[in-house]
Amino acid sequence: MNRVRVLTILGSAALGTVSIKRRGIMARRLLIVLGIAVFGSGFALVTGTTTALAHSYDFTSCAQVITSPLCLVNTQLPGVVSLPFTTEGDTVTADGFSKLGTPLGGGLFIKNEGPGTSQNGLGIGSQINHEIDDTEFVSLDLSALAAKGITSGTLSIESISTAANEPPGELVQVCNSGLNAAFCTASTFNHTFGANGGQGDPDTWAGTVDWTAGAPFLQISGVINGAADSDVLVDSLVAGGENVSVPEPGSMALIAMGLVGLVFARYRKVF
Repeated sequence: MNRVRVLTILGSAALGTVSIKRRGIMARRLLIVLGIAVFGSGFALVTGTTTALAHSYDFTSCAQVITSPLCLVNTQLPGVVSLPFTTEGDTVTADGFSKLGTPLGGGLFIKNEGPGTSQNGLGIGSQINHEIDDTEFVSLDLSALAAKGITSGTLSIESISTAANEPPGELVQVCNSGLNAAFCTASTFNHTFGANGGQGDPDTWAGTVDWTAGAPFLQISGVINGAADSDVLVDSLVAGGENVSVPEPGSMALIAMGLVGLVFARYRKVF
């Protein structure tokens, strides 16, 4: 074999080796780019994925009243005109007033006659049946929720008889107010409802209510309707929640794939 052919063969081999190494470097770079892209996509999905924490307030027991010195079920609480109910770290304070704007001497009353009775909820202690009639109202301070952008929820009212049970049927007025002790002032939500069996009981109303940051007090009162009584109970309020970042399994898988690609590109030699 002559010298020229030997040099040609050696040169070709060298060029081939350089070409292979160059392809290996390009492959590693490609893996790095893909790893970063996958990792970034997974991270974006994780930080962008949100869920809403529901705030469920139960006014039929003392379970959520954790800061009040006195809370008893089926017991008149003279002078106790304010009860704080707390869930998910946010407090809704219930206050009782007369329509004249004065605190109630008989205080608030948590009535609970058991499941299936439709006689459970927050009422007024001075009444014979411990419910809320047309001369009084319970005001729920929802300012803590409004501050987080939560301005709607599902309110449940009990002991509101249908026309079949108590003609022509009981009514309840629900409104929001700019002042705690002033009924329905600066109201953007003000409606009168009848029983609709929204919770499966014949004497329960449940529906969507709204409030605003400027008028965060949701107020409930009985309404005179012919021969029907005008006394009701505040059962519960379920409000929407603020947005909270929660990683999804698929997003976490993308991040894991991206990390694996980066590690592989760093330590794996491609020939």
